[in-house]
Amino acid sequence: MFCLRSSTTFSRLKFHYRLHLLSHFTSTPMSTTTSYLDDALSPFLHHSPANPFSTTSASDQPADFQPDSPELPGWHDNYASFYHESDDDFGIPQVSDWAARHQQQPQLCKTDDRFASEVVAQDADEVSEVLRFRYESPDDAAQAIYDKCGGISLSEELLSKLLSRFGNDYVRAFGVFKWAKMHPVYEISACLCNQMVDILGKCRLFDEMWELVDEMNQSGRGLVKLVTMTTVIRRLAKAGEFDEAIGAFMRIERFGVKRDIDAMNMLLDPLVRGASIETATSVFSKFENEMRPTLQTYNIFIHGWCKARKIDRAYEVLKKMEQSGISPDTTTYNSFVEYYCRGKDFQKVEDIINDMHQKGCPPSVTTYTIYVQALGKSKELTKALLVRERMNIEGCDPDAMFYSALISLLGRSGRLDDALALYREMMKQGIKPILMTCNSLITLYCLNSREVDAVKLLLEMKKNLVKPDVMTYEPLLKMCCKRKQMKVLAFLWDHMSKSDKWFCLDIHL
Repeated sequence: MFCLRSSTTFSRLKFHYRLHLLSHFTSTPMSTTTSYLDDALSPFLHHSPANPFSTTSASDQPADFQPDSPELPGWHDNYASFYHESDDDFGIPQVSDWAARHQQQPQLCKTDDRFASEVVAQDADEVSEVLRFRYESPDDAAQAIYDKCGGISLSEELLSKLLSRFGNDYVRAFGVFKWAKMHPVYEISACLCNQMVDILGKCRLFDEMWELVDEMNQSGRGLVKLVTMTTVIRRLAKAGEFDEAIGAFMRIERFGVKRDIDAMNMLLDPLVRGASIETATSVFSKFENEMRPTLQTYNIFIHGWCKARKIDRAYEVLKKMEQSGISPDTTTYNSFVEYYCRGKDFQKVEDIINDMHQKGCPPSVTTYTIYVQALGKSKELTKALLVRERMNIEGCDPDAMFYSALISLLGRSGRLDDALALYREMMKQGIKPILMTCNSLITLYCLNSREVDAVKLLLEMKKNLVKPDVMTYEPLLKMCCKRKQMKVLAFLWDHMSKSDKWFCLDIHL
């Protein structure tokens, strides 16, 4: 379901017209979707064997042709081709989820984990088919599932999959949960209960959330744990209900959860992020005599004062921390690095990094990721690339987050070839891409009119065990709408509906 926000009524009409066309394709049997996609993508697949979107062939390039950034250090060179197969062999249906399910299933032993996983996927799709209709209440949804899916066996994996799929839809998600409760022989786990508590909190249905927590507490099975109350507190704080979050902490022992420094830290962190550092300080002062602060406690306050741009107070907390016998760690220093990066005081950042080395607490990859992101925002691309060289010298290995930040930076600077070279290096190092990596590259591909590469990377996400989110699909869907590529849009819509998430896309036409 799309949630549309556009500036004019005309834009809304255009969008609904496109959805009308889309419904024509999505209602077509899956077996015919292959031809639609072949027709839609054929102009791109056969443009040029080497590069389907290039206006010049490989033979047209001069012998001394170099990448688009000659000043880029040599660490990006000499890597394998981005894709092993040619674009001419690119075929969406052969690797997509829905096509695999509609092809003939291989004969697998029932003890094979793949068989069990496939059964769960099929059961989840069957329940989802029932929930395609709009129900007035979770009870109605639960009854519909109970009536139409009587042959399905409940399992932890199935229920978790469905709750994740409908995590943004209270009626359907709670309907699934209530359906599970209708089976007296099935005992819902604490993990599933916590998942439902989180969904209710995310939808700001706090009365229902508390009712479920009370039910968990009264079950006599000890279902309410610190993680449960942490979820409650964080959801209340994120919704701006800070007094309610504090009240939940004050009543935490009623649910059998100990009110100690660990629980306090779970309250302080969202208060600092959502309310104010002053509020968090006031709350902690009431329990300071009975709770000895830990390293995490000090780090929360240091981060809070740095975020509030009160650096003197942050240094006061650091001094108090060291006087108590607790040494700062990289998380402590990273708060100061982030503060000075926000102010573009990069000389001060260098001083902190040097101080970290001197105190035997060398900067981590997170430290350098914060630094590189700040340099990118300041358009200091050359310095950002030098940070990468510095990490090599210090023996600090980059992780997926660092690579993603640098890839995004290179792409925004118009250096897509260099971004792809960095991606190849990342893969060669055995570092699997994360959601941020894929989203950045897909966005860059769409900005450079490379639809085939963008869709191909979307399909590779499954192989790398990366689940797409709304930011993954948005640039692809917007591009298809603008170019009126309704057949590709039909594929994307179907792929999105099978990705175990229901999205509310904010598309500006």
